[in-house]
Amino acid sequence: MSQSYGATGTSADQDPSAQSSRGESPDTQLLNSTSPIEKTFSLRAIIAGIAIGTPVSFASIYYGLQAGQTNSMPLPSALLGYAIMKPFAAFMSTPFSPMENVLTMTVAASMGGISMTAGLCGIIPALEYLLTSDDNGPLTFTTLQVILWSLSVCLFGIVIATPFREHFVSRSNLRFPTGTAMAAVISMLHRRPEIMAKIKHQQQQTGNVQDFTQQVAPSPISCDSASDVTTESNHDNLLPDNTRYQPLTRMMRSAPVVLFTLSSLLSLLTSLIPGAQRLPIFGSHLAQNWAWSIDLSPAYAGYGMIMDPLITAHMLLGAVLGWGVLSPLAKYKGWAPGPVEDWDTGSQGWIIWVALGVILGDSLVGICWIVFGLLLNRDRKRMKESQTPISEHVFASDNVSLTSSERASLLLDSDRRIRSINLPDTVKEEGLGWKTIVSWLLGGSLFCFLATWYLFHGLLTSWQIILSILIIAPLGLASIRSMGETDNSLASSLGKVSQFAFTLFIHRSNPNAAVASLLVGGIAEGGSYQASDVMEHLKTGNLVGASPTGLFYGQIIGSVLGAIGSSCIYKLFTSTSTLPNKTFPIPNAQLWLATVHLIYGKGLPIGSLKFALAGFIISAACAMARMVLISNKKSWGCYIPSGIAIGIGIYILPAFTISQAVGGFAHYLATSHFKTGELAVITAAIALVLGNTMINMLFMATLLL
Repeated sequence: MSQSYGATGTSADQDPSAQSSRGESPDTQLLNSTSPIEKTFSLRAIIAGIAIGTPVSFASIYYGLQAGQTNSMPLPSALLGYAIMKPFAAFMSTPFSPMENVLTMTVAASMGGISMTAGLCGIIPALEYLLTSDDNGPLTFTTLQVILWSLSVCLFGIVIATPFREHFVSRSNLRFPTGTAMAAVISMLHRRPEIMAKIKHQQQQTGNVQDFTQQVAPSPISCDSASDVTTESNHDNLLPDNTRYQPLTRMMRSAPVVLFTLSSLLSLLTSLIPGAQRLPIFGSHLAQNWAWSIDLSPAYAGYGMIMDPLITAHMLLGAVLGWGVLSPLAKYKGWAPGPVEDWDTGSQGWIIWVALGVILGDSLVGICWIVFGLLLNRDRKRMKESQTPISEHVFASDNVSLTSSERASLLLDSDRRIRSINLPDTVKEEGLGWKTIVSWLLGGSLFCFLATWYLFHGLLTSWQIILSILIIAPLGLASIRSMGETDNSLASSLGKVSQFAFTLFIHRSNPNAAVASLLVGGIAEGGSYQASDVMEHLKTGNLVGASPTGLFYGQIIGSVLGAIGSSCIYKLFTSTSTLPNKTFPIPNAQLWLATVHLIYGKGLPIGSLKFALAGFIISAACAMARMVLISNKKSWGCYIPSGIAIGIGIYILPAFTISQAVGGFAHYLATSHFKTGELAVITAAIALVLGNTMINMLFMATLLL
């Protein structure tokens, strides 16, 4: 029998969190009579995932082109999957299981994540609309060519992450906060307390105990997401206690419908009334001359409610620094004499360089932190330390005087760290073998090489394509590690760092240097992002008991369909107007091109270099201080601003940032002052995003008629 990548799990009587069969419902006993793959992989779950993934893909492309806001929305997808299947429960021969819910979430999130994986909001519009003739651009892609490109890069993250599932999910003591939170949500939706027991059991193994069944504490701001603006909100207190369960259920049935309707009506009004999209809350002068307004699209408030409130606050701080301080400074100094929103002569094109410096400073420190962690191999170090008597670790110094309770606490913490080296896998399945993984890896690599060579054979050499493919694996593993530890994949940062690394192989004298740099960075970013996303889904599946084989094929189905669908959606947007424009300023593409120009010393605006360097240094110092403090359990370390969040707040229009900050503030008020459960807040956010998205989809459809 070939070696497999599935779990060789423990039996139910060995797992202290397993539920006794005598207490199981008939539905649960029926589900337990089948294998994990049969409980997970079903046609209805896949269809539900596709139905959810389609609007998620649309939203990710739309808001990505508009404000750089790409989000695969796995947690909302899990909620929507349950909501879609719930009305049909009476007509089902078997209940919609938690494992199927994970598959639905995986398919939908895989579809929505293609906008990031294939660079449809970043490198592709940069190649099509921003490159000049000096860089051998712009390039023109047909719909079939965009589909071919998306298909060529949509599988790497899956086949890279899957072989390391057992290491990152079962053996390493990585938290994967969002993945754990999704399992907690599914446990509550399906009323499966044994899943919550597994979560608590694994958290006890890692010495990181969080009570997902408690009501939100007074301060919901989490340190886990302090470096990631796309991460979802604090997951430590997603579920209310049992006394609030029924009110939450009733609210989930009524409030989303009301919010969806209000969101749709507001979106319809702002679309029909000229100039109503943005409200000049600070006066018409600041709105017209300095771009200070608020976007009334409910989706941005919804995104802000999904995100960590602290991250939205950091983004707002970036907007104040960029658009309230640096933009007027550049204007008055004569460095950016054009209109403020002009990317070529205005202050928006000037401050993006400062944003790039801030983002790179934070990113570089984060990457070094993760790489050094991998090199030091802390898991092996803990194993060696566990062979030494605990008293030598804890009581080595005769000068330390501890009370008995303090000694007991340290002993317990040490014991937890020792036992966290090898967590039990909760899925009893043989899984995928070497032959399957290698076949997918070789097939995907060959297809990517051939497709990239066909599309860019005059711009990229064969060895450059091969090298781009080879770097995906190490970057993907670093991204997974970062996601597990910090809930931040660092994918965008890894892509830009790979651009700098490739200057060793692509000299500035090469006329195709800009195109090659964009493609290399795009492939690296897409692969590393998808790898971390896949591992997070596998973490959820492990806690819920879903089949890794079923999730593997669900991810492939979602990615392939997402590659086709997202490519068509992208071409739909670009066929109606030329980018960039007022509706779609494509800020992510602008940032990619700015990185290329920085690398090869082209087109830096006057006065921007010294501010970019200052931003880089300050951001790197803040990132280092934040990571050191958080790693040493200093709770206030998370309040040190995130350079990535501040950088994004600097370069996107304040209208979008303010809207998200309003959503973040609403999240904070609801959970902190009104004691509303996080799940209720996220449900409300989903309704706002979907209402706005559906109206946008209808308007795009009318443009084609």
